Amino acid sequence: MIYDEPKDLEGITITRAFIRDKNKLVFIGQRFKNNDSCAHSLTYILFYDETQIEDQQWIVHQLEYLTDANGVIGAWCDKPEPMWLFGYINTGYIEKFDENGQMLSTEQMPKRPFRDKLLNASFNGITSIKSGHVYTAEILRGVWKRESENNWSLLNNGIPDLDYYGKDEELADAHGFNSIAGFSDNDLYACGGEGDLWHYNGETWKQTNLSTDDELEHICCGDDGLVYITTNANTVIFGKKDQWEVLIKQDVTSETFESIIWYQNKCLINTQYALYEIVDGIFSKSPLNKGMPNLPSIITAKDNILLTTSRYSGVQNEISYYDGSKWNKILHRKRPPKKPGEKSLLEMMKDYEN
Repeated sequence: MIYDEPKDLEGITITRAFIRDKNKLVFIGQRFKNNDSCAHSLTYILFYDETQIEDQQWIVHQLEYLTDANGVIGAWCDKPEPMWLFGYINTGYIEKFDENGQMLSTEQMPKRPFRDKLLNASFNGITSIKSGHVYTAEILRGVWKRESENNWSLLNNGIPDLDYYGKDEELADAHGFNSIAGFSDNDLYACGGEGDLWHYNGETWKQTNLSTDDELEHICCGDDGLVYITTNANTVIFGKKDQWEVLIKQDVTSETFESIIWYQNKCLINTQYALYEIVDGIFSKSPLNKGMPNLPSIITAKDNILLTTSRYSGVQNEISYYDGSKWNKILHRKRPPKKPGEKSLLEMMKDYEN
């Protein structure tokens, strides 16, 4: 069933999406001032439960602090106790919720010892892996593991202690982690910087030499045992341990990779306009584009569910999901009347296809 936008969601732009199961979805939303995504704005965590009656499906939490365009990032954890964790990127504060959208409490990640300083946690990536634990990746090559309530362990054995605020300051842009993923607690990958990729074996980190100095942006671990990484140059690097290949994207010149996930035995990548996939090392446009109800500005997947939301022209969000066989639309946002001669979104999509 397609639902129009609830009153509580008016003016909110959805900027991230998560899946608990096929019925329970979670979104990060921001209320940008004058559509200025750079200004600090009100931020919301939106819980959606398909099993509830229509006027009770959405729970909207307005967070206490304003955020920039990055908002907050989050993940579901199973260990040490099941809950949602949503973190403010530049402060290390973590808001905790149960699976039904009820706020539990707030905790703060510890400050990181760094030479003679203590630095606030400033993480770019947060992920949960199959073990159930949650990890965060910091800008200055740091990784934290949540062991228990208010108990985070810094995993940095093997990573050199460089003085990014002193003599090594020029290396700050070349180094650092944007994203983290893992097959297990003893098989983690963190990436960022200029080809800055590291592997963790449960005891120590080891840097991987890549044949690129492009910035590594997003990473996922596939069920095929390979790791897939996107770069700011719209290339994909894939492999594992010390064996890596660079897949040059040949047929998309005006789009930017937004994220990368694993879904239905393939690596799936989205741009603002379309879905692409990698199967057996071949990059191509995904058949999932056929019948897709909205532009896939944001994608995420779990089990057999693929979730997409559009972020076209400011606050014009719509939400759809693919259940393994067909597309379903769960939120329709009414758009303002078109200006004379203005093309519809469908017309623009058809133009792009042509």
